[in-house]
Amino acid sequence: ENLEGCVNDAKAIESLLVERMQVSDSHIALLTNELATRKAIISRFLTHLVENPRIEHGDPILLFYAGRGSRAVPPSTWMFMSNTVDTICPYDEWLEDPEGGFIAGIPDRTINALLRKLARVKGNNITVILDCCHA
Repeated sequence: ENLEGCVNDAKAIESLLVERMQVSDSHIALLTNELATRKAIISRFLTHLVENPRIEHGDPILLFYAGRGSRAVPPSTWMFMSNTVDTICPYDEWLEDPEGGFIAGIPDRTINALLRKLARVKGNNITVILDCCHA
């Protein structure tokens, strides 16, 4: 289901960055609606941020997410203090994957690992805004 309010919020942030802060639109990765799949979110995070040679160590990085958030039961193999993990919900969450399972949300544990990797490579000048439930 498309979340038009969230799309509007993301476009407003993009406009702020481009028009007021003079950030080149080539430095912005915007994924909305059906483009914001689990695979695309994680892949774009890695290619546009972690592996991007135009981003130098210490450059300011903004990560903005507007969408659904949720809670899920972690896999039994995870050593966890809680019965639930917080997740962000990609567009394709709960759709069937090629192996016959279902596509999961992106848990806070995965987001944390991605952010730690980004900070190791590009420095810790990172701002994260999560406009969702269970942020």
